[in-house]
Amino acid sequence: MKRVVAVLAATLMISGGLVLVSSLAVDYIVLRAYALVFVLHALGFAMIFAASLLARDVFTQTLARVMVASGSALWLLCWSGFLIGNFVPIPLALWASLASAAYSVGAVACVLRHERAAAVIMSVLAVSSTFSTVVMLLAAASLVSPDFSYAPFAIGAVIGGALLFAFQRPHRILEADRRVSAAAPPLGCHPVS
Repeated sequence: MKRVVAVLAATLMISGGLVLVSSLAVDYIVLRAYALVFVLHALGFAMIFAASLLARDVFTQTLARVMVASGSALWLLCWSGFLIGNFVPIPLALWASLASAAYSVGAVACVLRHERAAAVIMSVLAVSSTFSTVVMLLAAASLVSPDFSYAPFAIGAVIGGALLFAFQRPHRILEADRRVSAAAPPLGCHPVS
């Protein structure tokens, strides 16, 4: 079961990044296409958030789990920032920079705990999140198109998902599955009451 969850987490992160990148191919001149981009962004960030919640095999430390989940949640808030902006006027770049800070804190925590795989994945997410924040700030200054604001983070999510798949700990997963199957009674045997 742990193997399925680990593969699902990696697949969701890669798919979420690819969905975000695919939204760049939509020419949203008409309202219907703009709604498609909106839905693709929502789907992509939701998939990345779900992957960060399921990636318990790589992020074994509690602080790392909290930071990767909160970084992904902050990106989800950043995506919905123009909706929330009607109630709480916080710039989108602030949400993105908070997500970058969360990933960075998680990377440092993983380095301090000598969890190399988690540190590498968290660092990839931190760097890509920081690049996306810089693109947002450049877009606010009208130096680049705001369409590319999520592209660095999306590419980082694809790389992070591939690393998540590559860094799975098969020996821990197989060992946990063996313990579960050893604890269960054989099929057809019922405990005596």
